[in-house]
Amino acid sequence: MAPSTGEDTANSREQAMRSGSNTDLRSTARSLGDFLRSPEGHATLLGVLGAAMIMFGGFGAGSVRRQDPLLESMYLSWLRFGHGQILSTVIVWVGVVAMITAWVRLGRATLKGNVSLRNLSWIVPAWTAPLLLSVPMFSRDAYSYLAQGALLRDGFDPYEVGPVVNPGILLDNVSNVWTTTTAPY
Repeated sequence: MAPSTGEDTANSREQAMRSGSNTDLRSTARSLGDFLRSPEGHATLLGVLGAAMIMFGGFGAGSVRRQDPLLESMYLSWLRFGHGQILSTVIVWVGVVAMITAWVRLGRATLKGNVSLRNLSWIVPAWTAPLLLSVPMFSRDAYSYLAQGALLRDGFDPYEVGPVVNPGILLDNVSNVWTTTTAPY
């Protein structure tokens, strides 16, 4: 038997690591698949679906910019008016109900001990990722805060004047109630 060289040992270690990582990957995929087929997994998928519905419905029912070139270039501006807005609103509220239902079902399963911390560590990002990509919902306050920041950037004191003194694209998106209001915080 020939003596083993350092290169042979390194190759065998590399092969062991590859087979170990493949085994770990298969094991993780198998446990994820088993979880998603369980009632707790169904609640998880319902939550992801609800978050996606809120995100997509938000393009018409959310607080989108009044002049939104992105929606217009994708030919989705019809979602903001008439039947499109009604459809978008229904989609958002069905998504909200789906997320609440999923939250309750998953919460009960977690309290019973059927959902591990490891499962929750990927459920939370799966539920929040679509919401991070969505437009502001139910309020135009985000545009007011941006306009107040632009006031400071442009040399105005947001505690003395409202966004109305600094016209531009940000002011166009601020709710009319807040255009003359100074920064409250």
